[in-house]
Formats: sequence, structure tokens, C-alpha cells
Amino acid sequence: MLVGRLIDLMWRQKRVRQHDDQLLQAHIDSVQASNDRVPLRAALQAMAPEFALADTVKKVETLLKKHKHYAKVIVHWVPRPTDAEKEATWGAAISEYLKNLKVGEVVEGPSEITTFVDPFKVELQEDRMGRLDDRILTVTKRLVQVKASKDLLAPRNVPPKMVGVNAPSAASPGLTIDNEADSNGTVDRVSTSEEIRWVPSPIDYRSGNKPLLKHLEDQETSGAIFTMAAKTVRK
Repeated sequence: MLVGRLIDLMWRQKRVRQHDDQLLQAHIDSVQASNDRVPLRAALQAMAPEFALADTVKKVETLLKKHKHYAKVIVHWVPRPTDAEKEATWGAAISEYLKNLKVGEVVEGPSEITTFVDPFKVELQEDRMGRLDDRILTVTKRLVQVKASKDLLAPRNVPPKMVGVNAPSAASPGLTIDNEADSNGTVDRVSTSEEIRWVPSPIDYRSGNKPLLKHLEDQETSGAIFTMAAKTVRK
């Protein structure tokens, strides 16, 4: 789930960046297209006085042939009147339209860069990308925590520790367990006294090994006292 979330966030960040780049490129293209229209509109506006003098359809058509590169645009903006009585005012209508045409200014140099870059939009984009970065970092940290917990809590096959016991030496071949007779039926107190150091004496639960039982009782009592003290501290 976390890996899927991380991939989704990274793809979203990539799409956001591509979207911002496309918006910026569209704005640049719009400004450049507007710059290209400025000289064309200025040239059309300069034709207004000529069309103002054209009081007949023939004179208008002559001017359209003269400015053949702009004729289609002019006719699209101001089409020829269908009424024969208004044909004489066609030239004046074209002149009035061209005179009121908005030319605009060419955006270039530092002003062009300022037009392309909107500080408010840049701040919004940076804030959005920053939030996505924070989410990606949070999910990544969770992934690391899950991985570390998995490694820490995974069951491990630890081999049991073997306690080494020294074998009887050649000097004492008749070494026996404590208080047990050897093959000859005799008990060697010297060997059994050495045996006590590496083989503990068995606990008789009927009579009890009093020192050991007392030690376990003390350990249990101290453990209970420590547990109660810990609970009190936590409270």
C-alpha cells in the first residue's frame, strides 16, 4: 500500500510539473502571436484613410486588389452589403472599422520576461510542489520504518548455546556423580568434591534445597517489589 501511494505521488508530481510547463509554453506562444499581429494591425489601420475615400463598390474592390494580402481579412471583418443602396457606404464602413482597430504594443526585452513569469502563479506552483515533496518524504519514512520493524521483529533461528563440560581426566578415571558409587561399589569423596564444581546437585522437591529455594524466593519477592515500584512511577 505504501509503495503504491509513493508511486502515485511521484507520478502526480511529474504530471503537475508537465502541466505547469505546458501552461507556460501556451502563454509564451500567446504573447509571441500577439507580437506578430502588431505590425499587421498597424498596417491595416494605416489603410483607413484610403477606404474612407472609396464611395463606390468599384473603388473598394480596387483597393482590395491593391492590398491583396489583407483583402480576405478585411472582407471577413466588414463583408459587402447585400442591399444595393448601402454599397456606397461599404468603403466608409471599412475605414471606420480599421480606424478603431486595436494595434497594441510589441512585448520584448525585459518586459517580455516579466510577462511570461507571473510571481503569484510561480509561488502557487512552488507551494504545490513543496506539499507533494513533503508527502513523498512522509511515505518514504513510513516505508523505512516498516522495513526496519520487519527486520527487527522477524523470527530468527538461533542455535541453542552448548555448555561445555570437562571430561574426566586420566588421573581420576573413577570420577563419578556426587554421592554415587563407582564400578567397584565405593564412593570417592575426593572425586565427588571436584564433581560439585561442574555438576549441580539435584533438587529434592520433597525435602527441598533450602539455599536454592530461598534464593528463588528472594528473587521473586524483589521482582514483585520492582514491578510495583515501576507501576507507581508510571502513574
